[in-house]
Amino acid sequence: MRKILLIVLMLAVISVSYAQRTITGTVTDGDDDSPLPGVSIVIKGTTNGTITDVDGNYKLTAQEGDVILFSFIGYQTYEETVGSKSVIDVRMDLDISQLDEVVVVGYGTQEREDVTGAITSVNAETLTQIPTASFEQALSGRMSGVQVTQSSGAAGGGATVRIRGTGTLNNAEPLYVIDGVILGNVGASYTDVSPLAMINPNDIESVDVLKDASATAIYGARAANGVVIITTKRGDKGGINVTFSAEFSRNVIDESKFDRLSGPDWASAYIRARQLSYGDTVTISGSEFLNRAANGDYKTYDWFDYAMDNGQLANYNVSLSGGNANSQYFASVNYSDNSATILNSDFERYAVRFNSEHKFGKFKFGNTLNVSRTQANVVGNSDPTSNTNNSISWLLYTNPYKPIFDDSVTADGIKTYAGLEDFQAMYGDEGGILVDHQNNHIIWRLENYMDYRQSTRIIGSVFTEYEIFDGLSVRTELQGDINDSRTENRNYALDVLGTSERTRDISSLQFGTSENRNIFWINNLNYQKTFGVHQLSVLLGHQMQDTRYRSFSASQSGFDSFYPTIWEFGREPLWINPATGVTNQPGVGSTEYPIKWLSYFGRVTYEYDSKYLFTGTVRRDGSSKFGADNQYGTFYSGSVGWRFTEETFFQGIPVISNGKLRMGFGVSGSDNTGGGGYNGLFNYQQSFNSGVDFDYPFDNAIYGGTSIDRPANPTLKWEESKMFNVGLDLGFFNNRLEATLDYFDKTTQDLFFRIDPPLEGGFTSQVNVNVGDIQNKGFELGIRSTNVVSPVVWTTDFNMAIIRNKVNVINGQDKIEILPNTVIPGQAIGVFYGYQTDGLFQSWEEVYAHARQQQATTGEDLDGDGFNDYDTDSRDYTRYTSPGDVRFVDINEDGIIDEDDRVQLGDPNPDFTWGMTNTVSYKGISLSVFLQGVHGNDIWNGFGRGRMRFPQGGSNGSYASLEDRWSAENPGAANPRIHIEDPNGNFRGSDLHVEDGSYVRVKNVRLGYQLPSNVMEVIGASRMNIYGSITNLATFTNYSGYDPEIGINNLNQPWRQGIDGGTLPLTRTFTIGATLTF
Repeated sequence: MRKILLIVLMLAVISVSYAQRTITGTVTDGDDDSPLPGVSIVIKGTTNGTITDVDGNYKLTAQEGDVILFSFIGYQTYEETVGSKSVIDVRMDLDISQLDEVVVVGYGTQEREDVTGAITSVNAETLTQIPTASFEQALSGRMSGVQVTQSSGAAGGGATVRIRGTGTLNNAEPLYVIDGVILGNVGASYTDVSPLAMINPNDIESVDVLKDASATAIYGARAANGVVIITTKRGDKGGINVTFSAEFSRNVIDESKFDRLSGPDWASAYIRARQLSYGDTVTISGSEFLNRAANGDYKTYDWFDYAMDNGQLANYNVSLSGGNANSQYFASVNYSDNSATILNSDFERYAVRFNSEHKFGKFKFGNTLNVSRTQANVVGNSDPTSNTNNSISWLLYTNPYKPIFDDSVTADGIKTYAGLEDFQAMYGDEGGILVDHQNNHIIWRLENYMDYRQSTRIIGSVFTEYEIFDGLSVRTELQGDINDSRTENRNYALDVLGTSERTRDISSLQFGTSENRNIFWINNLNYQKTFGVHQLSVLLGHQMQDTRYRSFSASQSGFDSFYPTIWEFGREPLWINPATGVTNQPGVGSTEYPIKWLSYFGRVTYEYDSKYLFTGTVRRDGSSKFGADNQYGTFYSGSVGWRFTEETFFQGIPVISNGKLRMGFGVSGSDNTGGGGYNGLFNYQQSFNSGVDFDYPFDNAIYGGTSIDRPANPTLKWEESKMFNVGLDLGFFNNRLEATLDYFDKTTQDLFFRIDPPLEGGFTSQVNVNVGDIQNKGFELGIRSTNVVSPVVWTTDFNMAIIRNKVNVINGQDKIEILPNTVIPGQAIGVFYGYQTDGLFQSWEEVYAHARQQQATTGEDLDGDGFNDYDTDSRDYTRYTSPGDVRFVDINEDGIIDEDDRVQLGDPNPDFTWGMTNTVSYKGISLSVFLQGVHGNDIWNGFGRGRMRFPQGGSNGSYASLEDRWSAENPGAANPRIHIEDPNGNFRGSDLHVEDGSYVRVKNVRLGYQLPSNVMEVIGASRMNIYGSITNLATFTNYSGYDPEIGINNLNQPWRQGIDGGTLPLTRTFTIGATLTF
């Protein structure tokens, strides 16, 4: 028996020895056959691997059937299956051409060389180079014709995305689709957490942007603003791969750009400003305090520095992928923690993903699933349009002598916030009031308020596909997007006494919940066949979408304690203050509305002899947002392509290795009505002593009533976007240099806008109407080149776009304006509107020789011109227009400066944008430098101009408020005289607010190193990459504000753009990270 076992063991050893053998070979460049050192070589699905030496040679132990992977930066990955040969030589080709890429085109894919529309793509490697909580920020500067503007530096904040300009007065964000599931037209303004932040950027395989109508028409009624298709990762055939990545970023704010006066400088400047404004003999309130402060006798406090600190972003990911010929899977877990540079602005994300695909005979089935939970505190997310939430302004304007805390400390060691009594004890009664001029303790608010937002979202799909016969398959897919959100606002009682005694002796609580359910059912019939030189693909589809949104909110302000830990009412839920008669009752509200879509679509692609291409698309959409006569819309496109380098007459031109001419026209639509659709709205109100007009008395009691809040508009119809596109794709020198050039002309008509209905009807809410059309046209250029190939690889990616925007018509209106932005026919959307200036008055003669601004008058109209005559003897500079004031231009020459003299002052839309990335790699080391630029746009610097106005009372100012100001001794100054009350209105909206917003930014510098395989063998891993990067390293601009990248406040008013009101600023970000694969 022992002999038999020994024989079996010997045979096993012999068989293993026979199976395991040494593979040797040489890896060379496929272009010039030069050896490639440092090529990573690994047995697929294992950690067994090596690298080539300086002569390109390698040695590896493998067995028959193993798959060897050869990979090297800048080259295409190569696979070789081990057979009977012991020597395997490999020639690796440069990864310089994008022609063999597969792009997602909506309900399917195409090879890029067959695409006839305008589609731009970004891969996973590019997306993850910039650390961000929300992936759309990483698209900035990467694609021609796609402008991405980060909204603010808020934690979890997003960006606004414009594809080929702004083409609507309503929501202008593109349509986002993830793994086939339509998310809608979403974005983020100043204070918002991005709805796209629920997607883990590390899960994304690629992002494809459909730009022209021939590409977007397949999405019909929601594609007028372009389409962003997100494809997440899938598993690969081969063994199991486990990847762990960790990334940590430190966000640093440059405080030097937020200059504020020191304490003594403020006091001296304030004394001088009072004298210049009211005369040398004026009695200055708090003069004793001011004189001592000017001498530096008091301690100062920096509120901005206290509230601002370095932020951070930490990202941790674990993924598992693998599969075989019939089944593949991908799973991941992610945690992200992001804190901004201001108090009480933070964001967290927990995300889990599982994707799979399986094949069983003629059946194919699979799923996608993403479950995420995000939570954020947004108290610190500064909103420049809100008086109470404009944290940045409050911090900068707070008096430098105003202490944050008083000297007392509670028994548990907690400091108490300083109030008016503390200020007066320090500086006297008048000095204390002067210091607390603003009457707002912004630090108290930042540290004690709560604005909490939580969202749990499930996005997923299940599908099955059956091959009826060769080339014909049918697919059915059920999709869901379920989003449950919760908000909670805690406003504690204000126990910090201010100058106006604006205390609030009760705390309040508000909370809300919302549910958004989207269910899709899609059925497709696909046919693909090749007949000799003919290739035909036909798609027929049907889609239903059922959306239901409901929300509930409640609020109460009847809490007794200042800082309640248990929120319970201290009074009856409904009570009346006996002193004032004011009621206090819980406020509740709810909303629910359904939206349904029904769609039929089809697409035909045809290719003849690899030369002539055609794509035709049609989609018919129906939506419950519109009335019966306009409920359905038909959207279509057609495009052709000609690969002229496949013609025989072109074969003799070796310089041009690829050439394709594209041309297309199409119509897509938009149903982004901004809420409400065509339908009317009834409002039911039940309140007591609320002042609402539809409360009714019956039987000595008050009862709520119902009113028609908004009339219906059955004539409302879809926005419609018509676009013509012609493009040229070229490849030179065996595609080492590739270029794409596009020209487009896009007109969007029947724009949605909300107007006030007739007051005679008693309506209180605006109604949706169609009002006009907007045109965008321009050029796009993309270049990709491989400059050096061996042993150093250097590649360059460049893109740029020139876009011109014009409002053609606004039905029934001269203009639409919410100053400083206006919409005027014949001009670009959102141009700045205000007063034109003509320098400063230098003498009293100039003051009285000019049109009426705020000059002194006699009170009589002796010359009969309709205006009171000037009092030319007056030299009252305290109350009237005087030398040193701004001279505004009398545009209509009617003798008075008024709103009829306002003109266009600037354009926030850029003339052109660009981005450029240079990547250099040598062996395992890679360096990437990414630049981006925006040029020709104007910015309305309301924040900076406002700080130049010398503050009233005790508010602090900037050094800019003192620089180059007019005086009798400085008549050539650029800025007007100092006057606290500004009787001339020097800081009204004028061209003095408008600055050039052009900039060039070093957006990202990244250095990475891939550890060699012999090191990986020691730790049992197959690959490890470590890296460091700096984002927003440097910005070159003439703009005087903190940052020329300005977001928008309201997604439904995209024309209100380019206004710098003082948002939470962007930061310079330092990042280190590592990725490890087993």
